[in-house]
Amino acid sequence: MPNGANLAEKRRPYWRRGADDVRFVIARLRDQRIARQDRVVVVGHSHGGDIAMLLASEEPRALAAVFTLDNRRMPFPRLRRPQLCSVRSSDMPADPGVLPTAEEQSSLGIVVVRLDIRHDDMSDAAPASQQALMVAALDRCLMQPKTPGRPPRTNPPEGPLGAVSGAPGQAGRCAALRPSS
Repeated sequence: MPNGANLAEKRRPYWRRGADDVRFVIARLRDQRIARQDRVVVVGHSHGGDIAMLLASEEPRALAAVFTLDNRRMPFPRLRRPQLCSVRSSDMPADPGVLPTAEEQSSLGIVVVRLDIRHDDMSDAAPASQQALMVAALDRCLMQPKTPGRPPRTNPPEGPLGAVSGAPGQAGRCAALRPSS
């Protein structure tokens, strides 16, 4: 994984490969009638979150929502669709321009939640109390109305949950997607 200056530029080919992998999985799920376009949610941590944001910027109508845990390099697309949400750690700031401004968040319905959690603890290895905070943030995102000014949803959207994860030194990977019950 490239390091040094201009990380967003240097890592973009890795994100592209990851986004292509996610597109492939989503297409296969659609072919098998497991996933519908308006029901796919992609979740990514760190490098995987950058992959998810690239996918959202290139294919905004292909996803219902994107939820990142501390993506740091790929800017959020400034769009209303898909629903964009992010949990931010207390120890790893995003690069300038990655996060939308408070005004953009408000006008576009983007949810950014800052938690007192370390970047490297944003996983299933985190203590249960921190996992609960991350799940609550995901719930908040999924309950957020797609259009600002509309009342919140009463139930999260149903459908497959796509997970893209990435840690330092990884190119990101796609976890199993599962149909809703």
